[in-house]
Amino acid sequence: MTSNMNHRIVVNIPETMYSKAEKIAQSRHLTVEQMLEEQFFHAVERYWQDFSKNISRQDFETVLSRVPDVEPEDYDKL
Repeated sequence: MTSNMNHRIVVNIPETMYSKAEKIAQSRHLTVEQMLEEQFFHAVERYWQDFSKNISRQDFETVLSRVPDVEPEDYDKL
């Protein structure tokens, strides 16, 4: 698995909604696709931030203990 893996999602949007989205995207110098990608990213990020507020340090340590102590793949190195 590579870190640059992308997935394509097809979304059906009513024409009136797409026209509104297009105007917003143009005002931000983006394509509709770029704007939707950005909003999707932020929605997922907010979900994980909210989710993480309900995790205790002990829960985190329990999950972390399940991670194997091995060298990371080349694509995952800093």
